Amino acid sequence: MDHFKNLFELSFDMLVVMDCNGRVVHYNSGLQKMLGYPVLLNSMKDFYSYMHPDDIASMDALVPQLIQGRELSGYLNRFRCADGSYKWLQWNVSLDQINMYFYVIGRDVHHQKSFEQHLAAQELWYRSCLDNLLDGFSYYKTIRDECGDIIDYRSEYMNDTFCRMMNYSKDEAVGRLWSQLFPDFTEEIRAVLKQVTSSGKPVLRQERVYNKWLTDEESYDVLYYKMGDGFACSWRNVTEYRRAQEHLELSNLKFTSAFHTNATMNFLIDLETATIIEMNQKFSQTIRRGHYSHFVSSIMQAIPAQGLLENIELPFLRQSGDTGYGVISGEVLELKDKRYFLAFAIDITELRKAKKHLLLMDKLNLLSSMAASIAHEVRNPMTTIKGFLQLMQKNTTLASYRDTLNLMISELDRANGIISEYLSLANTRFVQKEQKQLDVLVSNILPLLEADAAYSNILIVLDLHATSPVNVEEKEIRQLLLNLTRNAIEAMESGGELTIRTRMDQGSVILEVADQGHGIPKEHIEAIFTPFYTTKETGTGLGLAVCRSIAEHHGADIEIESSEEGTTFRVVF
Repeated sequence: MDHFKNLFELSFDMLVVMDCNGRVVHYNSGLQKMLGYPVLLNSMKDFYSYMHPDDIASMDALVPQLIQGRELSGYLNRFRCADGSYKWLQWNVSLDQINMYFYVIGRDVHHQKSFEQHLAAQELWYRSCLDNLLDGFSYYKTIRDECGDIIDYRSEYMNDTFCRMMNYSKDEAVGRLWSQLFPDFTEEIRAVLKQVTSSGKPVLRQERVYNKWLTDEESYDVLYYKMGDGFACSWRNVTEYRRAQEHLELSNLKFTSAFHTNATMNFLIDLETATIIEMNQKFSQTIRRGHYSHFVSSIMQAIPAQGLLENIELPFLRQSGDTGYGVISGEVLELKDKRYFLAFAIDITELRKAKKHLLLMDKLNLLSSMAASIAHEVRNPMTTIKGFLQLMQKNTTLASYRDTLNLMISELDRANGIISEYLSLANTRFVQKEQKQLDVLVSNILPLLEADAAYSNILIVLDLHATSPVNVEEKEIRQLLLNLTRNAIEAMESGGELTIRTRMDQGSVILEVADQGHGIPKEHIEAIFTPFYTTKETGTGLGLAVCRSIAEHHGADIEIESSEEGTTFRVVF
């Protein structure tokens, strides 16, 4: 029961148990956390004091249905927050008809609701943009027969410019078939449309004079491209601009003001020189200038043969020196025999961290509850052993073993310290940090590392060049280095060299532990810092989780590079 009670109290959701008379039997602190102030619930009517006045009537209408046993799922209403604003909550209600209790679950969906409203506003904005384009734009859905063959296309959307070009109103045009709108269209155009919808490759028709609605003096560039289960076409009047077409194409690459003020990172790559020739302010403020060439190289390697890159996730170096992640999309453009890549990137660094933290949360909570019990069972015999060892120290007949006994007691103390680290792995804690030279810390722990490595025929090589001190807690960095080193030793089954390297990089202090093992498979890299995740028969899956926890306490990042020649763990302070 204690486990269920803990789950009830620790839930992020609002959990309430009520009897059939509307009396609140029990509730957790979920609503209080959501609203930001103390909440007192004794009966169903107490909810109304926190509810938005406009939502009370709809709630009143639902109560009789709930009493009759109807389950409520996904009901939305608003509750008042501490600052006077209102937050959207989603409710599920179920009646236990045996015990006659209502079980109520409330969830904070305010950000989701705001996001949906934002998407709706964006859709309206994009539609408004299309309606006000100077180019004609229209979209058609494919009509197929029972065998799946294309027989026609139905108009789904036309902007105002296109309607003026075709001498139609929207009411007259939208919903009609292509064959009705353009009864004179040729087999050549029919073949083009079939090619576009089947292959997905866009087709540009230049200087075409279409049917009776367009005069001989006007010519248009018409771009057909696949959209959903159909196609879209964009019509541009190029009569007056044909002589200046080359100039216009080049000037378009300089981007509009919208490109430079967009919330996404927008940039243009010259594929011949592999350099960024244009970028917006968001890009320059997010990505460190010295990282541009590496970032461009990663993008060029990811561009497929067809030249269209869609939603590829790539790392980059942020202005702060941290590693960030972006979702990159773009397309290769060919102008005047030169190839460019127009790219758009969204910074998903914080979203990525949030997702990983959410995935770890449950395991960390389990670890904290288990660790206390395990530590109690392990520490008791350790205390007994230590007591007997201390008695043996006082025995004069064992004086020749005093150094050995001291070492054993020291190792017991260190083991006890490791247990303490496991206990605090899932908890946020304060550590007293001091300015320390990382090279000195590595040198001090070297004898213990060499002792571990000697048993496996491994030579430890130091390459220490960190000139700036770092603000650290010495015992935690000692534990971090021990875990990374022992992990590397276990990976080097055939012996070899284990390199511990420190260096400076653009103001950051870098600690690297590089082994000559068999490497880590790509499918395991994302999960190796997860508590209890291990590929070893005797592993606990806690060593690297402890390393990550220590790094986070110090505001550092852990990076991994792995191949068949070995693995390097890099800690960036």
